Amino acid sequence: MNPTRENLSAAWSVLTSRPPSTSTAYRTQALSVEVKGSAVLVGLDSQDRRHLFIPIPGSTRLRQGLDGPGLMLRKRPLEDDTTYQTYADLACLNPGIDDLFEELCDEVIEELREDASSPTKALYSVINRWRALFQTSPAISAEGVAGLFAELVVLERLLVRDPSAHRTWTGPTGTSKDFLSRTTAIEVKATTRTDGRRIRIHGIDQLEPPAGGTLTIAWFRLERSEADDALGLNDLVGQVLALADDEPAVLDLLAEIGYRRYDQSRYDDDRFRILDERWYPVDVDFPRLSVSSLDGEWLPPRVTDIDYTVDLSGDLPAPSPAGAVEELLDDFISEEA
Repeated sequence: MNPTRENLSAAWSVLTSRPPSTSTAYRTQALSVEVKGSAVLVGLDSQDRRHLFIPIPGSTRLRQGLDGPGLMLRKRPLEDDTTYQTYADLACLNPGIDDLFEELCDEVIEELREDASSPTKALYSVINRWRALFQTSPAISAEGVAGLFAELVVLERLLVRDPSAHRTWTGPTGTSKDFLSRTTAIEVKATTRTDGRRIRIHGIDQLEPPAGGTLTIAWFRLERSEADDALGLNDLVGQVLALADDEPAVLDLLAEIGYRRYDQSRYDDDRFRILDERWYPVDVDFPRLSVSSLDGEWLPPRVTDIDYTVDLSGDLPAPSPAGAVEELLDDFISEEA
């Protein structure tokens, strides 16, 4: 464990055992790093929210606009029987992201260890790097949550085979395929409807296999459920992060979709059971539009985007058997080895 992180954890742990704070008095603990002779402090307020207090001159004016849904920066004087000191008070407003806040504070302290001559510069430098994690973002739609859940189911299966498999998760980056290795692509579709097997195709190239390769549709019927065997979206995210060998990279991909750890409580009630799962090879028998089939003859000038629905409710096309799906996933990973 990073020694600084260990000191932060221990300091906050010590504070929790002390008498509660009041609206005007904080529980504080000094750290080993100092700014011009005054120690950096960690603290807890009356609601047990975490604070990092960085000594600054009383004349300092802190930059405005750095607050977010989980983060607040204020200029705050603290005094006891013998001292009076002004601090930049960086506070975590959401206990659900205490671990993230601790990582942020760790970076601030490391910056101060290297150069404490300009504490606000060190603070701003770190906050700027972390700001995206604390920005307000719209909640993912119900349809989007189901789609993300299905993609994470596939990602987890790939990560079991290779902890670096998140590098093949290309959907969040805006490509037309959700997963892509060298010559194999997987497109994930999900529905919570109880009838039919209809999938919406976005763009003329979404069902176009990679050059010289193959494309498979992974289709899931999900049911929102509070049953014991239902799996929560947040729980699935945790499993994926535990399997991946580069957790920050996975968090970046999730953020591209709109899922951020600081507001994951939005999705506490999003729990699903997989009622049906089918994997369809997109071959010559699969119903689709493609660039090759249209050959430019059906598209009017300046028509560039086509969305359409494929109905897979019948017996054909036939999905792949379970054994073939496992072989597909193995082959998908082997291409990246």
